[in-house]
Amino acid sequence: MNVIKKILLCFVAVISVSGVARAAEIVVFEAPVDESQAVNAKFDVDSELGRAWVDVENVDSEFQTSRTVVNRKVDGLSYDSEAKEVLYNVGDGAVVCAEARNFLGMTTLRSTGNCPLKVSYEKRTVDDGFRPSTETFAKVTLNPKLAAIQTSQR
Repeated sequence: MNVIKKILLCFVAVISVSGVARAAEIVVFEAPVDESQAVNAKFDVDSELGRAWVDVENVDSEFQTSRTVVNRKVDGLSYDSEAKEVLYNVGDGAVVCAEARNFLGMTTLRSTGNCPLKVSYEKRTVDDGFRPSTETFAKVTLNPKLAAIQTSQR
C-alpha cells in the first residue's frame, strides 16, 4: 500500500511540474480554411534588424497548387544576430526557439524544440444571420517551454 502512495505522489508531481514548465499558449494565426488547404508554420528572421516572426504558409492544392505566406509578429520574439538565435523573451531570460545557419548566403533556421509551432484544425458552426454552416478553422500556436529559459548574460 505504501508503494502505491509513493507512485501516486510521483505521478501527481510529474503532472504538476509539466504544467508549470510551459508558458501560456500564444495564438499566432487563426482563420477559416477550405478543405483543400493546408497550413504550415516556421520561424523567419531579419538579421540586420534583429527581428523574428512566424511565417504562416497556406497551401491550396484543389486545382493548381498555390502558396500564400503571411508574416505574423509575436510579442517577445526576437533575433540575436551575434548568437544567431531566435529568442522568445520571458522576464529576465529567454528561450532559444531556433538556431540560424548560413550556407551560400542563405539563412536557414533549425528549431530547437523549445518553442514548438503547432498547427491544428477545428470545425466550427458559423451563423451569418441567415443560415448556420460548418467551417474549418486553422490555428497556429507557439508553445514556449519555460523550463528552457536561459538568464541573460550579455
